[in-house]
Amino acid sequence: MSIKIKKCSECDVVKPFDEFYKDKSKKDGVRPSCKECSKTWHQQHYQKHKEKYKQSDKQYYQNNKEKKKQYAQEHKGERKEYLRHYRMKQYNNDPMYRLRNNVRRQVTHALKRNNSSKHGESVMKYLPYSIEQLKEYIEKKFEPWMSWNNYGEWHIDHIYPQSKLPYDSMGHPNFQKCWALENLQPLEASENISKGNKIINE
Repeated sequence: MSIKIKKCSECDVVKPFDEFYKDKSKKDGVRPSCKECSKTWHQQHYQKHKEKYKQSDKQYYQNNKEKKKQYAQEHKGERKEYLRHYRMKQYNNDPMYRLRNNVRRQVTHALKRNNSSKHGESVMKYLPYSIEQLKEYIEKKFEPWMSWNNYGEWHIDHIYPQSKLPYDSMGHPNFQKCWALENLQPLEASENISKGNKIINE
């Protein structure tokens, strides 16, 4: 079976039909320019007319504010369910997402214990390392049986416990001490639970 080909009207490169967007109004059923050239054109066009698009979007929102609110209300349950499934999939399949989520959760709980909160700010903004660097650091301390696939059978332990380094903001000196890389280690879950807030080898 022969593959249908066509020359792009923009780059003049002959490409298979599946590299062109479909267009029923055209005789051959596809657009004259290839997907790559079409994408480039749209990006350049958007950059050139960015302010115009922003104004148009703003105007559309103002004109359809009530309709959008009604739609959001009617589909609130569907969106909530979709987000729940999406987050669960991310949590189970993406170690970085799970790690970031667990760090955020622990910090939120620690702040709540001191009648405070994150105030909507990112935890990573206040740490001297990225989530990728944290992941790499923890991996280097893995025991042979540990992996991100069995994260949960081991925890990220604070060598000097969080409870002994209270903080009421992410700008507090104890926050930096608590979440310093050298204060973190992967530890078998049951061992971490039994350790509690004790300081080993103090």
